[in-house]
Amino acid sequence: MNPSHILWYDKPASNWNEALPLGNGRIGVMVYGGTDTERLCLNEDTLWSGYARHVEQLGAYAAYTKAKALAHAGKYREAEKILEQGLTALPSQMYLPLGDLTLYFPAEKHGLSHGDVTNYRRELDLSTGVSTVTYNANDIDYTRTLFVSHPAQAMVLRLTASQPSSFTVRFTSQLRVTIRAEKDTITADGQCPSTTIERGLNQGKAVQVYEEDPARQGIRFRTLTSVDTDGTVTADGTTLTVDDYTTATLILTVRTSFNGWDKLPVPEGRSYIEPCADDLKAARKSAYEILLREHITDHRTLYDRCELTLPGGDEGMLPTDVRLVRHAEGNADPALYALLFHYGRYLTIAASREGTQATNLQGIWNPLLMPPWSSNYTININTEMNYWPTLMTNLTECAEPLNRLIKELSVSGRRTAREYYGADGFCSHHNTDLWRLSTPVGNGQEGCCVYAYWPLSAGWFMRHLWEYWEYTGNLAFLKHTAYPIFEDCCRFYLDVLDRDTSGKLVFCPSTSPENRFRLPDGTPNAVAESAAMTEAIIRDVFGITLAAADILGRNDALTAKVREALPDVKPYDLTATGAIREWNEDFPQTEPHHRHLSHLYGNHPGREIAYDTPLADAVRQTLEERGDAGTGWSLGWKINHWARLRDGNRALKLIDMQLCPTAADAKYPTPGGSYPNLLDAHPPFQIDGNFGATAGIAEMLLQGTADAPVVLPALPDAWRDGEVRGLRIRGGAVVDIAWKDGNVTKLDIKCL
Repeated sequence: MNPSHILWYDKPASNWNEALPLGNGRIGVMVYGGTDTERLCLNEDTLWSGYARHVEQLGAYAAYTKAKALAHAGKYREAEKILEQGLTALPSQMYLPLGDLTLYFPAEKHGLSHGDVTNYRRELDLSTGVSTVTYNANDIDYTRTLFVSHPAQAMVLRLTASQPSSFTVRFTSQLRVTIRAEKDTITADGQCPSTTIERGLNQGKAVQVYEEDPARQGIRFRTLTSVDTDGTVTADGTTLTVDDYTTATLILTVRTSFNGWDKLPVPEGRSYIEPCADDLKAARKSAYEILLREHITDHRTLYDRCELTLPGGDEGMLPTDVRLVRHAEGNADPALYALLFHYGRYLTIAASREGTQATNLQGIWNPLLMPPWSSNYTININTEMNYWPTLMTNLTECAEPLNRLIKELSVSGRRTAREYYGADGFCSHHNTDLWRLSTPVGNGQEGCCVYAYWPLSAGWFMRHLWEYWEYTGNLAFLKHTAYPIFEDCCRFYLDVLDRDTSGKLVFCPSTSPENRFRLPDGTPNAVAESAAMTEAIIRDVFGITLAAADILGRNDALTAKVREALPDVKPYDLTATGAIREWNEDFPQTEPHHRHLSHLYGNHPGREIAYDTPLADAVRQTLEERGDAGTGWSLGWKINHWARLRDGNRALKLIDMQLCPTAADAKYPTPGGSYPNLLDAHPPFQIDGNFGATAGIAEMLLQGTADAPVVLPALPDAWRDGEVRGLRIRGGAVVDIAWKDGNVTKLDIKCL
């Protein structure tokens, strides 16, 4: 057993935060590993509420221009109220659970009860993407092996028993669904709601709305679950019972009518019934051993590209939840850091494959009808963080879903730019969903500006497109995909920029995502004349566009305007303590230790601030004032900031905080941390912290470019010996590094 690639436990999961995630980019499964019952929580990445539509607020542009004048005049409270009432509209739609596949192992048929179980083991092998549950009950050995195959587009579950045994299988769903079992197959036909009413209504329960008009109906789906066995299968209504088996193979397939973000899912929906049957038919034609081999080969093609080795001792042989607790108690377990690194890579492969949807707040795993924050795309940090490690750890194919999401937003956001800001180009705000929402959410609620009014997410996304070019060198992508989007993003910012009293270009009004300051009368407020992050992103977009224009030989009226505007965009200001100033004035903060680090965008993920400059000192001061504690994803961002500042020991301190076990045990009362299944605790679960940690570890080991690599820039003292292979670096090269006593013993740079 390799402790850097295996999660394992000596008991079944008692709740979702102990279950183990598997996926093929489209189909997600959480495996509990029970002995009396096995619960498999299922997801499909296009199962969202809603349908394609435009949600605009009438009179938004007039409200924006009025708020701009008020903010320029220092009337920030008045500006905020105008924006809340005049710009914010309906919230995003929700990512929904497909259902549960539950297996029941009846005691009366094979003498099994929980107390009889011995030699129990539940594991997830990250290197193969295979989950295994083994145990003995009453002298019968049981094994369940599960994987979600990308080549077969199916979930496959293999059950074996050393003596003839029995089980019953049932599919259930919280969505509107019709279920029937016939012969050896369960068929479920269902539909997503047209909308789900926000949490907090109806005593906090989800209220689904199903419209009668086909043009307003939600996504439809079919799932098929078949059983092949050496025993007998009996269908009864909605369940299948398998008797006298020693071997049984369950295959589940699912398809939906989703046909694109701009297509109505019913009148313009994709065919899904026949494709679902075709997937099942093809999978059943293959022997189980072939399905398993093809899955592992496909998975390892991506997973084996990169590996981190940090030598450790016996701690790595313990169950993963025990390792977490012992690590928090100060017991050295270097391989646990490598496991966290590889887990982020594994989750990327499991949740983001070419042709699938981009990973949302929970990747592709969600059991709730009304998940936290709708399990949507929160694009003021969280979606971006999901993709920080993708290119660095040599998973470039897995970036395609995000690139496609950005391209689609660049279309939907044109209407928003025009209707809300009277501007050319495109923009998007802090949320989006399957339908590529680009308008501010909030629905006029008091205080919603703190998150809803933030038209800078499109600009942040330009960095992802640019880095895709930097890491891959794909000139066709830069020319035909990225550069037209750069141009449209620039057009928007050029149209909205105007000058403050100092003569500098600002985007007024501005907010700093999800943070507030205090007005002179003590009132919390989010809207200011300008904000450090706003101008940092605009400078970044302009700089990226000009760099791309030089590569492509573009020199036209737009590039001339960008080149003229860039030097006049408002630069960073410092506070009296030498920190980066978050807004245009040195306002008192409502939360000095706020989780967001928005005003440090130029340090990470941007590259405007070099580690050995006075501005880097201001970043350090800002981080000190913010403090180390934070939600899971905030810890992930801080790891990357300290890595960019080349302080490996401080970065490692934050990794240790992220690895702190999050459970009901009052011994570990900390925000953030990791659940027993190593998924990130915001809390509650958000997957971005996992990706942030993986990216941060990569940043600690390698920075720079292929022509000028910076090797082990933030190596902590505790990682004296180690090896990493397969890290990708800007400039399109792959780098292998080995070190001993903190000194590099091997450096191999392979140009692609």
